Amino acid sequence: MGGTAAGRTRAHLGARHPFGLATGVPGLDVSHVGFVEVEGPRRHALHAAPGRGVMRSRDLARYVTGVSDVVGVMVLRPAP
Repeated sequence: MGGTAAGRTRAHLGARHPFGLATGVPGLDVSHVGFVEVEGPRRHALHAAPGRGVMRSRDLARYVTGVSDVVGVMVLRPAP
């Protein structure tokens, strides 16, 4: 995973953890939601898009940076 902050964060993202994309749109906190998928060291996004249905975006980080108005990511980690 590497010693970078992104690598350490990625290591804590587990399969099926729900995530939300925090938005900079006034009056809206979350613009999109989905689930983290894990494939080896990689993290992907399982989400839905209007008119396209359920889809899997390879590389969660690339997906997040490609969505407009995103200012952060919220990840829910269920208690054991």
